[in-house]
Amino acid sequence: MHYNILKNLVEKKLNKKCVLILIEIAFLIMVEVFLAGKISYRENQENYIFDKNSIINIVGYDVIGNKFIVTNDDPQLYLSSIDLSVKKVSLELEIPAEQDISITLYGAEEQDYSEEKSAHKVIKKGESKCEFVINRKNIHNIRLDVDADFSLKSFNIDSVESKHIKSTFAMSLIVFLIFDSIVGVILYKKKILQKFQNKIINIYLYMMNVKISNIFVIVAIVGGLMFSSLVPAFQVPDEYTHILFIEDELGLSGYANEINSYYNDIDAYNIQGNANIKQNINLYKEKASKHFSRNLSLKIKPKISAIRHLPNEIGLVLGIVLKLPIFWCLFLAELSAVIFYAIIGKITLDLMPMKKSVMAIVMLLPMTLQQTSGINYDCFLLPLCFLLFAYIMSIIYADRMLNWKNLIFIILLTGCIAVTKIPYIFISLLVFAVPIEKYDLKIRKYDLGKFYWKFRYIFYMIGIAVCGLGIYIARNNAYIKCLLAATKSGKDYLNLLNNTIKHFFGYYFQSSIGYFGWLDSKVSITFCLICLGIMVILTQENALNKKLEKKIATKIAVFDVVIILLMSYFIFLGMYYYSMSYYNMDYTSGIDVLVTNIKNLSLIVGVQGRYFIPCMALFVVMIHNIIKIDRKKILVLQLIYYPCMLIYTYGILFERYWNSFAI
Repeated sequence: MHYNILKNLVEKKLNKKCVLILIEIAFLIMVEVFLAGKISYRENQENYIFDKNSIINIVGYDVIGNKFIVTNDDPQLYLSSIDLSVKKVSLELEIPAEQDISITLYGAEEQDYSEEKSAHKVIKKGESKCEFVINRKNIHNIRLDVDADFSLKSFNIDSVESKHIKSTFAMSLIVFLIFDSIVGVILYKKKILQKFQNKIINIYLYMMNVKISNIFVIVAIVGGLMFSSLVPAFQVPDEYTHILFIEDELGLSGYANEINSYYNDIDAYNIQGNANIKQNINLYKEKASKHFSRNLSLKIKPKISAIRHLPNEIGLVLGIVLKLPIFWCLFLAELSAVIFYAIIGKITLDLMPMKKSVMAIVMLLPMTLQQTSGINYDCFLLPLCFLLFAYIMSIIYADRMLNWKNLIFIILLTGCIAVTKIPYIFISLLVFAVPIEKYDLKIRKYDLGKFYWKFRYIFYMIGIAVCGLGIYIARNNAYIKCLLAATKSGKDYLNLLNNTIKHFFGYYFQSSIGYFGWLDSKVSITFCLICLGIMVILTQENALNKKLEKKIATKIAVFDVVIILLMSYFIFLGMYYYSMSYYNMDYTSGIDVLVTNIKNLSLIVGVQGRYFIPCMALFVVMIHNIIKIDRKKILVLQLIYYPCMLIYTYGILFERYWNSFAI
């Protein structure tokens, strides 16, 4: 279909000019997205003064007036919504210190208070002031740990706020059209532009005759290799933690310590969360030949949990067996994840009976590419979530039947997901939306499908009862206690969820599209809106039988909404548990204490937009023809989006880790 549309455009001489205009528009959009806001900037130096009323959370202190009295071993003060580029932080006491006071300051873009983002000072006896030189951009939250009693006089932040002078689209359009008119006339007369145009058209003709799944493979591999190459080692969140997990899951010993040493050698820890520090290419080159010690032995004793890092483990073990340098072992771990994602993604799109284009967009979001090309759970979890969804949809809409073979495969996929992250097992609930005529579950002459369908409500009640029994048996489990506390608190927990979502909604949206590294570089909100718009437009793609669609589309939409809500609820529930630990609240006592914590907790921290990418796939696919748009425009969007996305993402990653374009 796409091929014929474009062929008709090309073969008509009149429409060649239209194709040329489309190519030019694509270039214009690429220029605007890539360069807008990066032309120049100005610096505004300001001073911000805070007092004790600015502190949103006080942990481990009793406050009397301006005096803070320590009550536990780890006292903490939190300031949020700072949103400044911080030059330095100054603290002054009302009364000179009666003893040496140790102070640790953490500056975080969101809630990532790591040691790498901390600074330590001591106010010596008789002194009353201390100063932290930070020179970091985009600090959103500040945590202050003071290990002795003190009286606060002032807390000042010197900000150097870098503001880009953003170009408007209209300005870019005018400049581009003037430039394009002059250059275009010259080149067109010399037949150069015509030749270039024809070559571009031929490439597009070929691409449009290729299946979307094959295009996915190309973009996934190119994008995955781009992230693996441009994002330095240890800059994907929690990468070293996952190295420790892999070592434990495979029963190895000593490899994680030497990888940690390699990270130190290339100065990886200083780069984390600090956008002002770039990767030193000379260190990379110098340490590229560093090997594991010869005394390390590769004796693998895998655990069941090793399945969570299977793609990474294949590449890492292969590199160790081949006795490659540490750099190349880590690269192979990432490369195997990229290949795994490309293979599973292609199978997923081939299985999808509908909305293949919009599904591909979700699967190729910049955030998805980062996670599936790093060392983490997501390179295994995300492709399986997409595959499980597509597999069940193929049973619902295509010729596939729900027989024992397919049911066992769904159960196996769900089990693999459960071993990795529990909330995403709810995708498997979509199997209950399979129409009765699709059931082929027989034991000898007994049709279990019809039996189930006839008594399905009884089975639902039995399932609920079994879940309730399981919750009761595991009632002392920390996660289950949080679930029970959230249920018991009722309105208080819903209010906590509401406040959290309202506070972080913009961050969730942006970090689901592209929030790279240790949350220290991100795509623009304009790009996020463009992605959202393209997704909405591509939902109009539909080649299904209309009667079949109308019959079950509503049912599928209801199931998708329920699944999305359940996944989201349990994602927040898991991070509620983390938030209590984060704020040093008691999370080991009974349900009543946890209920009290819900009332005292203002926000659930630690949730990132990437957690909702599987939810996004379910959501965009269930939308049916909310707008009417010509198929030629869909074609143009597909031609423009992927190269623009890759080029734009390349620019962000290169600027963050290897160079700076700011003038």
